[in-house]
Order: sequence, then structure tokens, then C-alpha cells
Amino acid sequence: MTTRVSLRILTLALATATAASSFGYIAFDSASDATYAVGQEYIQVGTPAGDQTNATNGKNGGYGWNKWQRGGYGDNGNFGNTLITNVNPSFNMGAQQFGVRSGAGGNDFSGADARRRLLNPLSTGNTMFWSMMAGGNGAGTGNTKGEFGAEIRSSLLGNPGRDMCSIIGEVGDQWRVYRNGGSVRSTLNVVAGQRVDVMMTIGAGDTFDVLFTAFGGGSSTVSGTFLSAGQQVQTVQFYAYGTDGDFYMNNIGAAVPEPSSLVALGGITLLMVRRRRTR
Repeated sequence: MTTRVSLRILTLALATATAASSFGYIAFDSASDATYAVGQEYIQVGTPAGDQTNATNGKNGGYGWNKWQRGGYGDNGNFGNTLITNVNPSFNMGAQQFGVRSGAGGNDFSGADARRRLLNPLSTGNTMFWSMMAGGNGAGTGNTKGEFGAEIRSSLLGNPGRDMCSIIGEVGDQWRVYRNGGSVRSTLNVVAGQRVDVMMTIGAGDTFDVLFTAFGGGSSTVSGTFLSAGQQVQTVQFYAYGTDGDFYMNNIGAAVPEPSSLVALGGITLLMVRRRRTR
């Protein structure tokens, strides 16, 4: 009888532990934060689009991040813009979004990027996440060429500082990941006007998993090894290069797993010990 009850309690403990496991946010920012206003340049506030690599007054909403900073995309005269946008909420990207758009004409030398660096680098088991969407189908202007996505970097910011991996989107293709060994496609198509949630989890030994989930749709996971060994993820740089439309991001954050599952399991284990002693 004692063994049967103990197994039943242990099963309950494991189920409780699984259900209780969760993440604790260490960084988060939304374009709907009071820091931002529609139509505002969030990289270098109060200035026209241009070379903002050394931006000194980028906005800094949310918590756990350094202020927004411009990277190095686009040649002089071909810089795009990084504006707070307000596409219709029906696209499930929030009331406001962080927009990125290449320079006028979408030629091969135009581009724009928006860099966000965590206050502290991520460790094994930590996760970085965000939502993204290619423009089109009623949400801004659709892209017919070029690429857009996110470069994952360490604390090293010098070009070619995209030293960890890149998440790349092109119209007519699948979302793909460039990592050690080359590029690998997910099974999720790039669809204009479709929100995609990204969750990148850091594994042991320079490995990682990227989970793509279409809002209200399917999902796909790509695994790999970082381009650089022995480095820690600290920066995400969103970009559009050679495009002729819009790219949107929102709900950008990072999280660490909380040990709630261990607490739950420990509590049930203590209960089992007490029950055994009373018999």
C-alpha cells in the first residue's frame, strides 16, 4: 500500500513540476511602451534618416536593454529609416511596432538596422524572443526583393560582428537560419502580413535552437551551432537590406528558466517522507 501511494504521489509531483516550470523575464520592450510615439525615429530621435552608427540619443523603453542603436547597413545616401509604426491591430503585432525599412528605391546598397544589446549576456538555458512580420497584405508596403531579419551577436559589435547566427527572411522563401556550417531553412514560409514569433534558446557547447511559430498557425524548429565558439549572446540586430517594403518587430525580450519545478518536486518529496514516518 505504501509503495502504491508513493508512486501515485511521485507521478503527481512530476506532473506538477512540469506544469509549474516557467520563465523569469530579464529583459523586455514593446513598441507600445510610453517611451515611443508613432512616426518617431527611435534610433536617433529628432534627426532625419541617415548614418546613425554613433547615435547618442536612441530611445530606451522597457527594461534589461541598452538604448536602441544603429548598426552599419546602407551606404551614404542610401540609408533607410527606423520608425515607430501603427499597422492595424488585426495583424496581432500590437498597437505600435518597431519598423525597419531600406532606403528609397530598395537598391542593393540601401539598408537600415536597429540594434538592441542586453545589459548582461545570456547563458546556457536562457532564451531570447521577439515577434516579427514582413510588410504587405494590408500591413504597410510589401517587399518584392531584398532580405530582412535578425542578426544574433555577442558583445563584439564590430563588423562583421554578426558572429553568432542570423535569422533571414525573403519573400517567396522559408525563414532560414545561417549558422556554423551554412544556411538551413525552416519549414515556415515567409508570408507578408503574417506575424511570426521567434524563440531562440541557448544550449550547451555553443549550440542553440530557434523555434519559429506563425501566429495561429504551424511551427518549425532549426537547431545549430554558433558561428563563434566560446562567446555569449548579448545583442540582436534587426535589419532590412535592399528591400522595397517594410519589416516590423515587437515584444523583444529575454528570459531565464525559473526553478519552480524543483521547488514543487521538493515539496512533494517532503510530503512523501512525512507520510512514510507516520506509518
